[in-house]
Amino acid sequence: MEIHIQTPLSLILLLPFFFFTFLPLSSQACHQVDRDALLDFKHLINFNPIHLLQTWTPSTNCCATWDGVACDPSSGRVVNVSLPALSDKVHFMNGTLSPSLGNLSFLQLLDISHLKQLSGPIPAELGKLSRLSYLYPCNNGLSGEIPASLRRLARLKDTSFDLESFIWLYSFDSVRFYASAL
Repeated sequence: MEIHIQTPLSLILLLPFFFFTFLPLSSQACHQVDRDALLDFKHLINFNPIHLLQTWTPSTNCCATWDGVACDPSSGRVVNVSLPALSDKVHFMNGTLSPSLGNLSFLQLLDISHLKQLSGPIPAELGKLSRLSYLYPCNNGLSGEIPASLRRLARLKDTSFDLESFIWLYSFDSVRFYASAL
């Protein structure tokens, strides 16, 4: 005995419409290289009392659920890391900057200002961020030489450094700098 099921052709043609209409559209998942770079940054933070990075977990999509992170919706690449805006409280974060931040190749804005106890040098690897337009490392404990590699940041438009904390060995002709006193 043979059973034949006939499906109207119109139902088959409408199936893709219903499939794409009722499924939520989602942005691209966070790119693995970007997720790893941000998790490396979090790993070097050894004191985070107001939990600015609590949403940064390996099992979640950094583009959808991580506070302070914004991604390009079509590529899933991180374009903005802005930590101070996460809280209206005094920002304390003890640790150092991870050189892995230099792997965020689509990053346009990096705001790590006002984190108070973030210390150590600015990693030379930040000079690999060819799309970086805005860099704000002021009002924290970062110090040392400003890496020469930052001169390669041709798209850098705006930045601010604590002048008393850094040693200036190079000029940056095309950048507007804001100096802040400690």
